Amino acid sequence: MIKGVIIPKSLPEVITPGPRTTQMTPALEDAAAALEALAAGETPDRTAALLVAAQHLDTLCTRGLADRELLDAAAGLKAIATGGVLNLDNAGRQRARTLATYVRSLERKADE
Repeated sequence: MIKGVIIPKSLPEVITPGPRTTQMTPALEDAAAALEALAAGETPDRTAALLVAAQHLDTLCTRGLADRELLDAAAGLKAIATGGVLNLDNAGRQRARTLATYVRSLERKADE
């Protein structure tokens, strides 16, 4: 027997994490909400949450998830978050709606 060592009578139970949820992360939710505002012809509020959302999408791009939709969503939100304005026509608003749906699908893809 080794002095000073306490040996437990039984091994601790293994803790397994619960199942992943399909809840949106706050940054993805904010990104999707901003894109939906653009689709409705509104300008999203320039808050810290919008900047975080834009940075989150940009981070996803740099981690190798960059496709056309993600790049477009990140660029649009970054432009607005940094003081720019997007004057979208009907086609642009439809694209924003498509991008909002795409951003919402990102969390579901992570759960699969």
